[in-house]
Amino acid sequence: MALFTTVCWALSLLLMWTHSVECTTRQRVCTTLAHEKEEVPWLERSCASDADCHDGIHAECFKGKCLCTLGYYYSNGQAVCVDNCPESDQQAEFLTYPDSFLRRNNYFRRLYGTTLVNCLAKCVADTGCIVAGYNFLNNQCTMYSVSPFSDTNNFGISPNESLYQQRCK
Repeated sequence: MALFTTVCWALSLLLMWTHSVECTTRQRVCTTLAHEKEEVPWLERSCASDADCHDGIHAECFKGKCLCTLGYYYSNGQAVCVDNCPESDQQAEFLTYPDSFLRRNNYFRRLYGTTLVNCLAKCVADTGCIVAGYNFLNNQCTMYSVSPFSDTNNFGISPNESLYQQRCK
């Protein structure tokens, strides 16, 4: 738990010029939330079924939280899920899909022995990266230039990995 807290604290420092970090130790994930944005009533709300997320267009109940349907981007400016986000509109904020991964044959960069903080920072810095995958067992970062939406057959469930999809302006 201390290591996880350190990772979240470091991510907070990395993004502190515009963002805060919310850490959920139960799921071992960090998500960034912009200070200046109003909270969206349905986004990341607890849910039991997709019907609980009916406020959001292209939203679903994913692992107990209302999120954009996998592969859709959350648009901060429109406060809805959108199916397209130009590279220039991608933000240094992520929606977290816990216990999820993309098959390894469609990645473009892999980093071994790295932290989640470094993984997300590298994804933000690389214009080709729209989704980062992180394996908590072996501290491995996998960066993808395709979203799960464009490659749904390669999506999988793993209790030791999470996907982080960038948000959109």
